[in-house]
Amino acid sequence: MSKYITESERPMQKRPSLSVFNRVLLSLLLLGGAAALFRVGLNPISGENLTLESFQEPLQGAKTAQISLGGQSADLQVGVQALAGLALVGKSYFPQNIKLTRSTRLERKTLWVNLSENLPSSRFTFGLSFNNRSPRWDVQLNRELPTDLKVDLGSGDTTLNLEGATLKSLNARVGSGEMKLTLPNRLEGDVSLSIRSGNIRVDSALETPISAKLSNQGLSFEAQSG
Repeated sequence: MSKYITESERPMQKRPSLSVFNRVLLSLLLLGGAAALFRVGLNPISGENLTLESFQEPLQGAKTAQISLGGQSADLQVGVQALAGLALVGKSYFPQNIKLTRSTRLERKTLWVNLSENLPSSRFTFGLSFNNRSPRWDVQLNRELPTDLKVDLGSGDTTLNLEGATLKSLNARVGSGEMKLTLPNRLEGDVSLSIRSGNIRVDSALETPISAKLSNQGLSFEAQSG
């Protein structure tokens, strides 16, 4: 037997309050603003946008060197070569809005070299890797020049192949990424390595013991290598 429901018997449906509409509208506006900020604020990098720049630093009569390499988002590779009259040579593969700034000075036969990756202050840039076409730079040191090397990177993979280098000391710090280090056979000073998030791999065939300090997320210890 069918039953007919009169108008008075129908259950009353609640209408959304005005505050609910306001919250939904505000959420949509926030999402739209976030999407616009994402499009404007982030500047993705692809291999097709990279520009090659070559650079070199003459010895200027220096007998030793203090070399500092600072980066924020690009991969770094450091090696050694026989370089006549040069402290170092290198190449950078950066987008046009990222510049490699360089400064040098000679003090008492010591050449001070500072190379740093300079990101634009108004935009955050992140790198995307496509078949070894991510932002990167390569530095080759003079193997005969006694050098104190300092490396300070925000993020990115770091390869320090210092086999054969005349290395006095090494201080390398990476925020996040992977660090691969090959030490030379002889080293006068200390080795200090620090990484907040990632891995460190060290290959060493040192002929004399050294004091090494490794720091990872606040953990540090001293080790003897020989």
